[in-house]
Amino acid sequence: FTGVRLGCAVAQGLGFALNRPLIAVSSLEVIAAAALAALKSDSNTIGRWSGAGRLIWSATDARMQEVYCAAYCCDGDSDLVLSHAAIVASPGSVSEVISTVSEKWQSRTAGPKKGESDMTTLVAAGNGFEKFSELAACAQSLDMSVQASAWPNALQLAKAAERYWRANRL
Repeated sequence: FTGVRLGCAVAQGLGFALNRPLIAVSSLEVIAAAALAALKSDSNTIGRWSGAGRLIWSATDARMQEVYCAAYCCDGDSDLVLSHAAIVASPGSVSEVISTVSEKWQSRTAGPKKGESDMTTLVAAGNGFEKFSELAACAQSLDMSVQASAWPNALQLAKAAERYWRANRL
């Protein structure tokens, strides 16, 4: 992770020197956005799917038997709002957090809109749900829609950066 830190420091230095803003976007948010886009474009859901009311968990392998994870809720069809701050912990600990927060989420929300009863309100995104059996079991027990192949991509990163820019979150 030294290279990542070095890259961030260089970007911050250049932005400061050139008096240009720097927009930081979490890779977990971009994974959540990619999962949301994949669900929206699925041929089984076109025309009848809404992101509103969905809770998307992004989880990636943080190496050393740990998981990097955060949750985002959909505000409307595509805007994501951080619902649970990013954590780095063991797969077992992350599974417990996901279970607890998701069960509270489900008890507070009405779920999918009328006509979407076959669609889950919980989404699991990222390779953490594929790599760690604890997370896979957690997703299955909560009946999550699993998008393990969701990965950060340039389009979703650009869309998030544009949202931040328009909201003046620099």
